[in-house]
Amino acid sequence: PGDAKKTALRLHLVRTFSEIKPSITMKLAFACVVAASLWASSVNAQEPPVCQEIRQSLPSGCVLYSDCATVYCDVSIAGADFGVALTFDFCHNPIDLLISVNDSSIGLNYTFVAVSGSESYPVPGLSISIPDVGSAGVDINVDLSGTRSTFSVAVTTDACAKVWGKSVCYPDPAYPLFKGTWDFTGVPCPPASKLRKV
Repeated sequence: PGDAKKTALRLHLVRTFSEIKPSITMKLAFACVVAASLWASSVNAQEPPVCQEIRQSLPSGCVLYSDCATVYCDVSIAGADFGVALTFDFCHNPIDLLISVNDSSIGLNYTFVAVSGSESYPVPGLSISIPDVGSAGVDINVDLSGTRSTFSVAVTTDACAKVWGKSVCYPDPAYPLFKGTWDFTGVPCPPASKLRKV
């Protein structure tokens, strides 16, 4: 009789645990989801609002790095694929833009500084084939002005060639990389700013 009672008790415990186990599992899963959601909200709350604004404004193929000061874009023009990194040096006086262009297929890794004003910067060694025109070197076009709190920038890329004395560019209009006016007051200085000698 004693063994029968023990067996009955074991069966009762097994049935009871099997009934409450799904409930515990569901509660734990729900708790994990809530915790992850709260953590994500906390991270977003700590991030300066300008970071979210920039991220939402980016064209397809571009991402904002976690430093909130660098945008990287994958560019594809007329069969040429290359990457462009833009670092907003809002701590430098006057403000400027550190630009890196890379194309692993030809071993290109070119970095330069764009200063305030409107300028087209040729990228040595990088060219595309313009339909009905021929080969043309790639340019990075920059329009930059303002201060740390009014950092205004527009960056595009294209390739231009002279045909019978006339400039022909492709694509037309130029390929957009980044554009906007931003307040970087609450954003830490980018590491690139500290590394540069100017």
